[in-house]
Amino acid sequence: MNTKLATADKMTINETALGFELSHKIDSINSLSNTITYKKTTVTYDLTKYNLINDLNNFSSIENSVVFNRVLSNKTAININLIPTLNFENKMNLSTIQWLGNASANYTINDKNNLSMGITRNVYFRHLGILPTIVYSTQLSKKTALKIGFPVSKLSYSYNYKNTFTVNNSFQGVIFNLDKPYSTYIGNSIASLTYSQMATTFEYIRNIDRYWTLYFQGGYNFNTNYYLIDNRGNRSYDFTNTNAYTLNIGIKLNINKQ
Repeated sequence: MNTKLATADKMTINETALGFELSHKIDSINSLSNTITYKKTTVTYDLTKYNLINDLNNFSSIENSVVFNRVLSNKTAININLIPTLNFENKMNLSTIQWLGNASANYTINDKNNLSMGITRNVYFRHLGILPTIVYSTQLSKKTALKIGFPVSKLSYSYNYKNTFTVNNSFQGVIFNLDKPYSTYIGNSIASLTYSQMATTFEYIRNIDRYWTLYFQGGYNFNTNYYLIDNRGNRSYDFTNTNAYTLNIGIKLNINKQ
């Protein structure tokens, strides 16, 4: 469970998420996990001239992430992640399911270095599409690890088994479908909302005990794009910001630890 706040020049976005994960190791080479997440997003517009103060404020998401891992050899493994997602205003419509996900092949170069290459289908750079992915991972020291690539890069430092500090850079995005076209006072008909950004964050993870984990995250969003799209695919409103601050606080319960 976590709550996230992002504050920009033209709007404030609050997000609360609750997730539940099940994982199962099928055998020595195959594993499967399933995570179901519900998110509630609230948008507060700061520009009254857009006449959106009492409309288009609340959105919901239901995401079901299924991950299959298979070890092919002592150096090679594959990962397939299918993420059917519903992003809606108030009413769920199964016909608007977005089929997201990714597939990658992972190659272990040596005991400290790993290379992952694949493809992903998600919302990046304001659009839903398919893009290549590549991530190079290396263990710099016993306590420090580095990942460089797209869509996620990360530098992590584990002070001990209870305390971990990370610097993350990631690309994020979402498209919400409206219940029905929304007619504005200037005659446009809005059909969907698109939000995308690149985020650089600093995160502190605290393992309280073998069951409970706390994490605190703060950072800065770059190239924040927030569009209201009409039924012809054109932008009706452009809330693009050059800066946005973000704060995220979460707690995790792991009931599988022995």
